[in-house]
Amino acid sequence: MKKYIVLIIIGIFIFSGCEDYLNTVPSDQYTVENFWSSEEQAQAGLTSVYQVLRGFHANQIFYSSQLNPNSSRFDDPGGWRSLARGVAQTTNPLFLSAWTSNYRGIGRANTVIDNVNADNLESTDQSVIDQIVGEAKFLRAYFYYDLIYKFGGVPLILETPDQEMHGDLGRNDKNEVVAQIIKDLDDAITNLAEVNDPGRATKGAALSLKSRVLLYENNWSEAANTAQQVIDLNQYSLFPDYRGLFMLQNENNSEVIWDIQFKLPEFGHSYDDAVDRHSNNSPLKSLVDAYYMVDGMPINESPLYSSEEPYKDRDPRLYQTVRLMGHMYNGEIDTPQQLDQTGFGAKKFTTYSDSTHIPEIPGGKSEINPIVIRYAEILLNFAEAKNEAEGPVESVYNAINQLRNRPTVNMPDLQEGLTQEQMREEIRHERRIELAMEGKYLEDIKRWRTAEIEMNGPTYDWQGNVYEVRSFDPNRDYLWAIPTQEIDLNPNLQQNPGW
Repeated sequence: MKKYIVLIIIGIFIFSGCEDYLNTVPSDQYTVENFWSSEEQAQAGLTSVYQVLRGFHANQIFYSSQLNPNSSRFDDPGGWRSLARGVAQTTNPLFLSAWTSNYRGIGRANTVIDNVNADNLESTDQSVIDQIVGEAKFLRAYFYYDLIYKFGGVPLILETPDQEMHGDLGRNDKNEVVAQIIKDLDDAITNLAEVNDPGRATKGAALSLKSRVLLYENNWSEAANTAQQVIDLNQYSLFPDYRGLFMLQNENNSEVIWDIQFKLPEFGHSYDDAVDRHSNNSPLKSLVDAYYMVDGMPINESPLYSSEEPYKDRDPRLYQTVRLMGHMYNGEIDTPQQLDQTGFGAKKFTTYSDSTHIPEIPGGKSEINPIVIRYAEILLNFAEAKNEAEGPVESVYNAINQLRNRPTVNMPDLQEGLTQEQMREEIRHERRIELAMEGKYLEDIKRWRTAEIEMNGPTYDWQGNVYEVRSFDPNRDYLWAIPTQEIDLNPNLQQNPGW
C-alpha cells in the first residue's frame, strides 16, 4: 500500500474519553474545514485508517495462538498468558489494547466516510471517491467484527467521533452491529475494485470477510454462497508451496486476499525475534499430535505411527509450520537449547528458512506481511457452511481435497461416504491444521462452543511433561471483559457476565 504522509489536524475524540485517537500531526497548512479538498488528502486520510492495523491487529495474528490449545509463551508482558490460564482481570492490558485499537480505527474510518464526497472533492472522479469510501467501510466492518467476537455487543458509532454525542453511549445489541457490518461490506463489495492491490481492500477481501462473518453467525447458506462468489472471481489460487506462502520472498502471492503491509525501514515488527531462541510463541504438544499421518489417519489409529519416532511420516504441514526437535531450522539442527520452552517453535511468518543460516533478526526489524485472509480460508468457509446447510455433498469434498492436494502437502483425499457429523469433524480438524498459528483457531473453538473443553486442564511440552494448567469458565470466558478504564469513563457500558 502506498505510504502517504498524513498531515491532518482534526480535533476528534472517541466516545470513551478525550484522547485524540487519530494521533495527528499539527500543521499550519490544514484545518478541519480545508483538509478534505483533494484526492491526495483523501488518500492520506484513508492511509491513517490502515495505519491502525500495524499495532494490535498485526500482533494478534501471530500471538493469539497463545489463547488456544495450539501454543503458549513463557512470560506475560501483554496479558496473553494470564488470559490463556484463566486468571486475567478486567484490567488486563490485552482487553484495553483490543478496545482502543478498534475504536481508533472506527473513528478514523468514520472521519473518512463523512468527509470524502463530491462536495469536498469537486474535481475528483466519482469512481475514486467510491473506492476510498468503500475501503473505509470495509475497514470499519473489520474493526467492528473484531470487537463483537471479543466483547459481544458494543457501542455502534457511525459518525466522526464526538465526545458530547458518543461519550456516554451504552452497548448496542450484537445483532445490530452484525447487521451494520454486513451493510458496510455490501457497500464495499459494490464499490471496490476486483484487481488485487497489495494491502488494500478489494471486492474479494470484502466478500471474504463477509463469508467469515456469515459463517460465524451460523448463516450457512449465505456463507457458502458468499464464499462461492470469492471462488468465482478467479482472482485467487492456492500457492503451491505451503511453507513458502508465508515467507518474505513470496509476499502478495496468489493465495493472499488481504494482508497488513510492513516495509523496512519505515515499518517493522518483531515476529522473527518472537520465534527465536526463547520463543514467545511456542507450539504445544496437542497441536503437534493433531497432525495426521501421511496415510490420512490420526496418530492413535494409524499403523505408521511410532512413539519412538513421533515426527516421522506426518502430514507435511507439520514440518512446514512447527520447529521440531532434531529437525533443521535456520541451517541448524534444533536442540533443547534452541527450543527451551515447550520443545517446539513456530515457523510461519518468519524470515528464516530451514536449510540456510542467516544472523538473528532483532526486534522491530522484521517486515513479513501478516496475512489476514487467504484463499485456503475461503475453501474452508465454503466447506463448513455447505456441509452444515446440505451435508457432505461433492463440492464439500472438493474444497477440502484441494487443500490436501497442494503440491507440498500431498495428503490423501477425504474418505468417501462420510456422514455430516463425520465431515464436520474433518473440516474442523482441517481448519486447525491448515490455519495453525494464524490467529483463527480461538474464534473457531469459541463459536463451536468447544473452548470449555479444549482450554481446560494441563498443556504439555514435547516430552509429555505438564507445561502449564489452563482454566476456562464457560459462564465468563467466551467473551472478554470490557476494560475497567472504559467503564470508569463511561458507566453506561455494562460489563460482560462473570467479570
